[in-house]
Formats: sequence, C-alpha cells, structure tokens
Amino acid sequence: MSGTGAGDTSIAAFLTAMTDGYTPEDALHLAAGTGASCVAAYDALSGLKSFEELKKKMDAGWEKVE
Repeated sequence: MSGTGAGDTSIAAFLTAMTDGYTPEDALHLAAGTGASCVAAYDALSGLKSFEELKKKMDAGWEKVE
C-alpha cells in the first residue's frame, strides 16, 4: 500500500464537496474517506471512489482499523 496522494486527494475532495454544497461536516467525512480510499491501493488513483460510493460505504459502517 502507498500513502502517495492521500493528502492531495483529501484536500481536493473537501474543496469539491464544499463547492458542491455539502455541509462542512459531510465535506470532512468525504475528504477523510477519499484519503483512506487512496491509501487502500498500490498507486495514487486505483483506490479512489465517487462520493456516492464513499457515502454508501460510510453509511454501511465502513470497517475501521484500530
């Protein structure tokens, strides 16, 4: 797994969500989910999901690793 691009994708997701009209709280959740998806793959793009896919995964209780 690689952390390459996680910060960049998180910031981009937050800004996109805010300009799309999401609340700041939802924008933060989407940003965190996007960063988490980014590091779940071996490169910077393969793990990225749409906001719809991320919301479904989060609503379903996305398993957290502690």
